[in-house]
Amino acid sequence: MRVSRAATLALWLVPVGAIAQQELPPPERYTVRVEYREWRPKLSSEIQYGAGGVVGTLLDVQRDLGLQDERTYEVHGSLQVKPGHRLRLSWTPLDYGGDVIVGRSFTFSGTTYSVSSRVVTRLSGDLFSGGYEWDFVKNGSGYLGALVGGQVFSGDAAIEAPDLSLREQRSVTAFEPLLGIGGRAYAGRFSLEGQLSGLVAGRYGYSYEVNGSVRFHFSDRAAAQGGYRLVRINAKDEPDRLRLRLGGWTFGVELSL
Repeated sequence: MRVSRAATLALWLVPVGAIAQQELPPPERYTVRVEYREWRPKLSSEIQYGAGGVVGTLLDVQRDLGLQDERTYEVHGSLQVKPGHRLRLSWTPLDYGGDVIVGRSFTFSGTTYSVSSRVVTRLSGDLFSGGYEWDFVKNGSGYLGALVGGQVFSGDAAIEAPDLSLREQRSVTAFEPLLGIGGRAYAGRFSLEGQLSGLVAGRYGYSYEVNGSVRFHFSDRAAAQGGYRLVRINAKDEPDRLRLRLGGWTFGVELSL
């Protein structure tokens, strides 16, 4: 009797799953999705680090250290464990450098760099994010879902004055849990996607990310993407702080299996 009931339940669940899958637009009936995006962000950042009781100078990385905008890329991955339930990951490498004659004296990590010194700077790291998405709305036109996860920035800030034999390096790791909302709407071969995520961590700062993009779907499994991405991180551990803003256009391709 129990075997018969189990078999009946299994036969009932299979068509239910198939029906749920059929409710989605054809491009959303995937198991694994990978996306590569070229990103050309504008950089705006301030950094301040002290050491040994000496408070560091608040530095504008472009004006004071000569860092320039650099193009980079981002890689996204999504595993759809069942319709409307996704595990998401993303990675963006960052690498900026500057070489200037400084216009004012400043202190970084306990070392003071005098005016008119040649200073070489490197700011590099990786931005990771991951989480779980549950689509509370899904139908043949698209989906709208809630996001829960986290974002990590891990990197190094190095400042060197070659003529003075001075060099300081500090590692930075900033983690923020994230809550957000995201969705995608389909119209023929085009789709429009938007996502907003972030969280405030009280006196330790805040972070958020905004994404918007349009895709042209060559098929149910391949699409071209164009859009805009904005990332802001404000991490504080008084008196040290890191403020990072990156915003710019994205272009890429998406493959689904």
